[in-house]
Amino acid sequence: MLRKQLATVLCAIAVFGLTGALLAQEADETKTVTVKGIAAGATPSARDDAIMDALRKAIEQGVGTFVASQTEVENYAVIYDKIISNTKGYVAEYKIEDEGIENKDDPGNARTWVKVRAVVKLGDLKNDWEQLAFLIKKKGNPKIMVVIRDKIDGKGVSDVTDRSSVEFESFLLEKGIRPFDKDQMEQKKLKEIRAASLDGNLAKVSAIGKEYGVNLVVTGTADSSLRQRTEPYKGAGVWYYYRGSMSVKVIRTDDAQIIFSANIPSDRKTEGTDQSKLEAANKALIGVGKVGASEILSGMMRAWNEDITVGSDVTVTIQGVNYGSARKIMKKLKVIRFVTEVTRDQFSGNIVKFRVKTRYDSYKLADKIIDEGICKDFQITDVQKNGIDVDLTITEDE
Repeated sequence: MLRKQLATVLCAIAVFGLTGALLAQEADETKTVTVKGIAAGATPSARDDAIMDALRKAIEQGVGTFVASQTEVENYAVIYDKIISNTKGYVAEYKIEDEGIENKDDPGNARTWVKVRAVVKLGDLKNDWEQLAFLIKKKGNPKIMVVIRDKIDGKGVSDVTDRSSVEFESFLLEKGIRPFDKDQMEQKKLKEIRAASLDGNLAKVSAIGKEYGVNLVVTGTADSSLRQRTEPYKGAGVWYYYRGSMSVKVIRTDDAQIIFSANIPSDRKTEGTDQSKLEAANKALIGVGKVGASEILSGMMRAWNEDITVGSDVTVTIQGVNYGSARKIMKKLKVIRFVTEVTRDQFSGNIVKFRVKTRYDSYKLADKIIDEGICKDFQITDVQKNGIDVDLTITEDE
């Protein structure tokens, strides 16, 4: 068995090497593939699963990555998914050419299939803005709030409007994303979230964003620093040269998890010059807002693409369970289709938290939890973008 495990791991390493070679030779190449996706059942949900299966196969075929279908390595699925995520291929567009249901009259053995023709792009998703609408739709059109606080020479500015945030929001609008309008917020809450962003209090930023139905908050600071004060030539007067830098995190409000972070260094693209010291500083803040918006949105796109192809984390919190039952539930969660990893994060006071990596969104996973009957007499009490609450102390009849 050990020999088989070693062989499979070596196979994985070899595939990683092959992937790197492919990317070096075929970066940004487009391939069209035709694949068949299959899922158990004859319901609309099964059709969705079949499409998801087909798109995953399209990426595998497009990047030329193949892994043996049989293995005895316990964490094979994890190794496999890491290989797929490192290929950096993504589906640019797809069309369903044919579909059907096998064994339709036998519900227990029915299978839904779809034949998909997909255009797969190899290479990094960065700056492929044509795919943004596709990813946004797949992620359920998340609401995004931007709270980036401006600083000049290391000190927070007192202005109500942060120029870097405004520039960031303008970039989102340009790309077809309407950011959350902070004018909807109570002044007290707006002040609180701006102060929390300046202080780096992610928990508070996340909590306030969640209050307003926001799914993601872009938070951090942009700093405009004086680099030079000079008189270019006699009689020209004094000119100020500033450069902007930015440190930003993108957090989910459901669980305050960071999905992407970036530090944008100061350079010529973030430079601001003027005879007015304040105007020079503001120009640098606007410059870094532009540069940062492109970099950070590209990072968010890569994170979303990985969520779709490999899976994202959904926190499943179950109340009213003992340790033995928690172990059994964990085993049942692991065998749900498109669940690739289940980790028990916490067990305390009859409450257990599982981190489930899945290509389903939380609502689809909740449906699967009900269909699979992961435990007896339970009720799902809450479903958020990245979290599900389950209660074993009440039933549907109560």
